[in-house]
Amino acid sequence: MDEILQSLAIRPEPWLAGEIILNTTLSFFLGLFVTWVYRSTSRQMTISFSFINTLVLLSMLMCLVMMVIGNNIARAFGLAGAMSIIRFRTVVKDTRDTAFVFYALGVGMACGTGNLKIALIGALLIGFFIGVLHWTRHGAVMRDEFMIGFSMPPTDNVAEAKIYLPVLERFCRHHHLVGVKSERMGETIRLTFHVGLKDPDQSELLVSELANLEGLQRVAINLGEEAQI
Repeated sequence: MDEILQSLAIRPEPWLAGEIILNTTLSFFLGLFVTWVYRSTSRQMTISFSFINTLVLLSMLMCLVMMVIGNNIARAFGLAGAMSIIRFRTVVKDTRDTAFVFYALGVGMACGTGNLKIALIGALLIGFFIGVLHWTRHGAVMRDEFMIGFSMPPTDNVAEAKIYLPVLERFCRHHHLVGVKSERMGETIRLTFHVGLKDPDQSELLVSELANLEGLQRVAINLGEEAQI
């Protein structure tokens, strides 16, 4: 039986008091490390205090659960039945947050099964590679790529309809119209452009120049593909 348990990387029961304290304490500190990685690499404007603490608690609770289950299959099924009663209705705003939930759970599972070396090295390595993705801005839009939008009254005069073009051509390497929307029962139309600026530091000047054009209203510029303007 011991050989089978070792092959499954599960420590035979019973747990000693010192081992329980060690596993739970390590899961706590590794949970704190997970939250530190989350806070350091998050691009959200606000971070939920509740979510931060939940990550630490998940790590510790999963550690406890794995120690309780041990090598007892009956306990595993009993725990699954008990957990099915709980209904989690919290909506995760960012899919990245889900990955950190599994990050915390994985750390807790490793601690709870006594694989402290895997827990420690795994948590550090995953945190390092998350940092690499963050600092290299992997998958992010380029710094000079923006979405810009403004409203203007509809007109049949071609020159008046394209009054914004000289400004865009002066500041942008390229500009593409990606959206047209009617506003205020047809009194104005909302134009949205995807632009690449020649100088990203001149984004404020671009907004100012467009806002000074006669007829243009509600000029807004945002970074990101999902920006709502």
